[in-house]
Amino acid sequence: MTYELSDRDEELCTRQNKKNGWGFSTVQLMRLMREHKRAYVENLGLDFRYEKKILANERRMAMISYRLSDANFHKLAALLDRHEYEAAAQWIKKDS
Repeated sequence: MTYELSDRDEELCTRQNKKNGWGFSTVQLMRLMREHKRAYVENLGLDFRYEKKILANERRMAMISYRLSDANFHKLAALLDRHEYEAAAQWIKKDS
């Protein structure tokens, strides 16, 4: 399942990036990666009866990916979208 962000969601992400000067510290990138991973793992254990929670987690993952892509962290966003969290952690440590 892929969540489509609304225009309002995209605007919220862009506004947050603008507020933070379009940059992230290593700590912030690791926190975003952990949030994305937590949402993904949480969805693995849920079934169709928890559709609202699944959608909330999908939205959280989509917003994190959009926010990273919006700030030109395309490689990291792609790794998270493919759920390659170890590779993402290595990339963050290497490039930061």
